Order: sequence, then C-alpha cells, then structure tokens
Amino acid sequence: MPFRSTDIARLLEHKFHFEAKENDHLFFYRAFPGDVRIRTKVSHGNKSIGRKLESLMARQVRVPKDMFQGMFRCTVRNEDYEDHIAKRQRSP
Repeated sequence: MPFRSTDIARLLEHKFHFEAKENDHLFFYRAFPGDVRIRTKVSHGNKSIGRKLESLMARQVRVPKDMFQGMFRCTVRNEDYEDHIAKRQRSP
C-alpha cells in the first residue's frame, strides 16, 4: 500500500522528531550525535508516493526499505530508528 505524503510528513515531524522547514517542498532535518545530519523532503499535497520515491526516501533517512515501511506502518518506533542510526555510526 503506497504512503501518502501528508502521512509521511506528519510522522517524520511528530513521531521521529525531524524538524520541518517549508519551501517549494517540505524539508525535514534531524541531527544525531557524532555530527550525523539526516534530511529528506516531501511534496506538498496529499499524493501517494511511488516505490521509486519510497526507496529514495529510505536511503535519505538511512534505513533499509522494509524499515522505512515499518516506520509508517507503526511497527518501528523512534527508539528503533535511533538505535539503527547509532549502530550504523559504529560499524565501519
């Protein structure tokens, strides 16, 4: 089931604590310890995103596609996301 851009924007900001900045798109930023900065963007409107864009956004927020899907199906918590980012920092 495709995700809608408004749902993604809401969850990035409220559940995963990304900071939102509005321009021609909604830009989302989040900083982690160790000078790790993650960003992605979402279009305005309530359109469904396709598989290609879903894969791109997963890479931008530095998670595998199945974890990205879990973030928006509410099977991945913010703590799980933070742990994943921390483990990526530690691994070579």
